[in-house]
Amino acid sequence: MRKYSIVSPRFWNGDTGRSLRQYPDAQRIALYLLTCPSSNMIGLYYLPLPTLCHELNLTKEGASKGLRRVKTLGFADYDEITETVFVYKMARFQIGETLSLKDNRLKAVESELANYSNSPFYNDFLNLYKECYNLNLKPLQRGFIQEQEQEQEQEQEQEQEQEQELSCAENEPHEEVYSKSFLLFWKSYPQTGRTRSGRDKAWVIWKRLGLEKHSEEILVSLEVWNSNEKWLKDGGQFIEGVHIWLKDGRWKDPPANVSAKPHAIGYKIDRSKVIVTSK
Repeated sequence: MRKYSIVSPRFWNGDTGRSLRQYPDAQRIALYLLTCPSSNMIGLYYLPLPTLCHELNLTKEGASKGLRRVKTLGFADYDEITETVFVYKMARFQIGETLSLKDNRLKAVESELANYSNSPFYNDFLNLYKECYNLNLKPLQRGFIQEQEQEQEQEQEQEQEQEQELSCAENEPHEEVYSKSFLLFWKSYPQTGRTRSGRDKAWVIWKRLGLEKHSEEILVSLEVWNSNEKWLKDGGQFIEGVHIWLKDGRWKDPPANVSAKPHAIGYKIDRSKVIVTSK
């Protein structure tokens, strides 16, 4: 863990800083990327998305949206495959504009960068700093990196197609009968203003991912989530939309820092209490 980091006052009133004011979550993420415990002096480091979400109290959807925003504004980029982040100008703030061949920090920069040779940002860092820092490193072959980028682009295209499908499902008349297990899940999920109208989206995800066969596990996990005070606090503003909770597989990783209600252990589904109806 770093003992300190340098944050320029221009973070707040520079061109990027002024642009970030319009997006509070993105502004928080940008400042976090400069100062978080995982960061280093070169600005290229390992940062799992769940860690960012936990320490900033953001949903995965909110964190991903904020990261896309800081990339659009030219501040930083994030790669989900290698879980690495690159803050473009961080090295200049932490180290300086240039490094001489006699500077002891030169070897430290090369050693730190070598830890992230699998990151698609390795070559990006060299493009920005190789000459001004006198780095004795060569760019990596792009074949492996391009393959990663193509996979990421395909995943993004699939996500966009899924979002379009969800949008169509929400707008079209829905005559299909919900399963008993899904209705029991829907009735058990906390109903807030943001989640109350997402039943059709959740049903699409339920069917697409084949969650009917996992219904017992999902209901037990939801019982534990419903015991989590942090999840439910402040009127449920931290509760994800139902379809997001299912799509991200949150039921596979219930919070471990709370005591589940006594009946969560050995929980049995009473299907006789659920009436299946058409919408």
